Amino acid sequence: MVEQKSSLFERLKVCWNVLTKKNYIYFGIDKEPIIWNEDGSYKSTNPKALACFSCVTYDYEFNSNNGIKNLHDFVWHTVEEFAKQAQQGKY
Repeated sequence: MVEQKSSLFERLKVCWNVLTKKNYIYFGIDKEPIIWNEDGSYKSTNPKALACFSCVTYDYEFNSNNGIKNLHDFVWHTVEEFAKQAQQGKY
């Protein structure tokens, strides 16, 4: 995966979209979001390094291959599937 470095302008665009759009999801990850034990095993996440804000409505419904879904469930299902594939190294 290629690390994307964002400029101040890109960050301002994200802020603008969060403030002006009706539906949004924002994830913020700082350096070292995971805290490890001395033996290298997982200990916990660093709450100072992770942030998530979302506002996705249930009002919009549409047909999908799995039946009728609302926008909220569709978006979070997509985020979940992307995270699973990223953990498997597909992204």
